[in-house]
Amino acid sequence: MNVSDRGLSNDDGISLASSHGRSDTYHDHHLPCRHNDIGYGRLTDWAMGRRLGVSRIEVAVILTVAAIILVILLTSLGRGRELSRRGRCQANLVLIGKGLWSYVSGSEINYPITGPTSMANDAPIPVTYFNMTGRHGGAVAVGDPGSQPLRHYWSELSTTRNLWLLMKSASDRLSVGSFICPSSGDNPDTVGDPASFWDFPARPGDRTDDRGWEPANNNEKCVSYGYQVPYGRKGRASTEVEAGMVIVADKGPYGGVSLSNSQVKAPPANLAAEAGSAGWRPFNSPNHGGLMAGDGQNVLLGDLHAEFVKTPIVGVGRDNIYTAWKRQGDQVDLESRLYGDRPNKVAPYNSLTPAADTDSLIYP
Repeated sequence: MNVSDRGLSNDDGISLASSHGRSDTYHDHHLPCRHNDIGYGRLTDWAMGRRLGVSRIEVAVILTVAAIILVILLTSLGRGRELSRRGRCQANLVLIGKGLWSYVSGSEINYPITGPTSMANDAPIPVTYFNMTGRHGGAVAVGDPGSQPLRHYWSELSTTRNLWLLMKSASDRLSVGSFICPSSGDNPDTVGDPASFWDFPARPGDRTDDRGWEPANNNEKCVSYGYQVPYGRKGRASTEVEAGMVIVADKGPYGGVSLSNSQVKAPPANLAAEAGSAGWRPFNSPNHGGLMAGDGQNVLLGDLHAEFVKTPIVGVGRDNIYTAWKRQGDQVDLESRLYGDRPNKVAPYNSLTPAADTDSLIYP
């Protein structure tokens, strides 16, 4: 019996079983087709490579589309969160408006004014009110603490002290958290007895007389809103202001460390009100978007309703709410209501007051 009859293959052969149960052995060189004879190996390698190439392209396309969708979703999510924070900020201003209304009683029409007696009259003394959070300059007002010694900083007045008094006199509606814009990064005070203090602190929980105020620092980190400057002959916030007059708003771009920042300027005179939100971003509140990049600001108007506006040109007669109208003596430049003068550390811009009864000047 030969090798093929036994159904065995030799060392270099291939055994193939027939349908009759016997095996036939062929050597490699007897195969009818060899890989290299028709390029089978090259064909297979090419086909496999083609399939792998298409797979990579498909994966790249899928990943690209997924990345675009993810970016859109994250952008929408971030936008949604900001809109939610903006809504809570607006709700804070509505609460502040209710507190303003409850502050006045009987024949009183003026909202909080904590200046000295001469400031409440028609012949106010010059004041320096910038960046004075924590100082209680001025005379004793309703809601002031009685346990701490009265210290008059006659030339240094805080506008935020007016809001602090408001918080204490309307404590059933307002808390320290009501004065924090959720988009601002500011933090509320943490003292449990706010009636014992004169003003918002520079640091949460500070219990010193000056509440951590330091001249070279930004002391407005525990309050996010500005108040209509009441320290002058004109423009005091009251129940009789025009409905479109802004009396409280997201703090402006000129408070705190911005006072000495030469990059933060008043709008140029050639910047039109119709320049759009992009053109006005450097002059908006930093609460919603950052300093010199603000998306806009929430404002509380004289009729005590709040709304979000994309430019600071929202006061009576298209007035810039963060600057004072330019004036020469008693003469007011009405054309300057769009740009005006910004608060600054340099006199006389360190004690700006509204130039007219319809001149909104929100500070900080």
